[in-house]
Amino acid sequence: MAAAALLGRLGGEEVEAMMAGGTSSLLTGASSHALSEEETDSLNYVEECILPTLMPALVELGLRVEERGFPPVPGKHGAEGSFNPIRFLAQQLVRMKAQEQELRKVKYCERLHEFSALRAADRSAKLEAIRKAQESARAERELAEELAARAQQEEALQEKARIEKIISDLRETEQAEAKSVISEMLKEDSLLQSEVLQLWTRCDERVRDTDFSSKERVSELEDELKFTVCEWLCMNSVASYVAVAELKGSLRDDLVHTVAACSKDVEIPVEAPPEAAEEGGEGSDGEQAPPPKPMRKRVFDRFRLMSYGEETAYVLHKGQGLTWKRVLQRRDSLLVPDTKFTDGLLFFDGEKRQGTYMSVPLAKSRQIVQASEAPEEEEEEEEEEEEEQGKQAGKPELPFLHGAICADTFESFGEDGERLELGEKDILKFRGASYVLGEQLLAAEVRFKHAERQSGLKELDEKIK
Repeated sequence: MAAAALLGRLGGEEVEAMMAGGTSSLLTGASSHALSEEETDSLNYVEECILPTLMPALVELGLRVEERGFPPVPGKHGAEGSFNPIRFLAQQLVRMKAQEQELRKVKYCERLHEFSALRAADRSAKLEAIRKAQESARAERELAEELAARAQQEEALQEKARIEKIISDLRETEQAEAKSVISEMLKEDSLLQSEVLQLWTRCDERVRDTDFSSKERVSELEDELKFTVCEWLCMNSVASYVAVAELKGSLRDDLVHTVAACSKDVEIPVEAPPEAAEEGGEGSDGEQAPPPKPMRKRVFDRFRLMSYGEETAYVLHKGQGLTWKRVLQRRDSLLVPDTKFTDGLLFFDGEKRQGTYMSVPLAKSRQIVQASEAPEEEEEEEEEEEEEQGKQAGKPELPFLHGAICADTFESFGEDGERLELGEKDILKFRGASYVLGEQLLAAEVRFKHAERQSGLKELDEKIK
């Protein structure tokens, strides 16, 4: 209590003198170096928790030392005539701990709290400034990241637009070339020319709408193109079966029918009119009126044939049948007017049937497949020599054959039951359809390779980043 009374008696000037420069000057002496944040926190703790108890004890210790004389007499504390300052200070601190609340009311302690409050306010202001600076930096960083993302997105969109423009321009050029080829091929038949151009446009739209992100989708597109051309030929000719045959095997020495479309005539019964039924179904001369002639409707179907390697697959091995010699080796069209009595024509089931058969070469190319004029036995050697000479002379290479389009009329009949036959006039139609299919298959292949390259470049850029 004496220490509290003593500190309480100190006036404002005495306290200011003791606290000149704050507790920091008291603790650090004459040094005026800037305190770190950790040192400031430690100083606040000392002011708030330690000095209110320690300073009064030190004042009491000083008074006691003055009473006993200086320097203090060594000896055991408690013994008569002896004084131990350390023990006295420890005991004094213990006693004053109980008076902590009362000590905090004296002017010295109030002044300590004022300094602490000022530093706390200054610390809060600094923390608020730091927080605002951090928020501002974060906002600037987020804005910069957003602007960079927008710029990158805009750049990607521009690159995509540029690539799409290149592809579109290239496709328009190819379209103009394809139309020119078709027009030249079918210049003698304007109606057929228009029909084949419509088929080309239909297939081209299908290619344009396809997502070339995977090989499976490309395979689906190729099958759809084959089905479309086969169905078109069934609808626009008397063929009852049209198939796409492709060269398979490591040496491309097997011709395999992969997809096909077929058509057949179906008779739909027609009921007699009610008037005829009421009159007993008799004619004017009393005879029974004949029943109404059934309607004939042509229906179409598409189907995928057995895969290459299956036991029941439709396969022609190299050299078998007329198709190999005429269509694949000589690159010429084949028309067999009577299949039943033609030697060398191979039937998959081994049973010869009557009808007509047609086959034309199929190539993934924008060129028309021209027939070779070399004899059959010299065909392969002549072809290899021509290709080698063409490369040396800088001439365009021959279109690489992909297979053939084959058709027959085994199930084609007219209204009176007569057999329908394919003729010379149908060869041009089949060659036009074959060109459309080959050109579109090539376009799909090119676009898929381009998509693969773009995907690879994108993955590489992501890995680099």
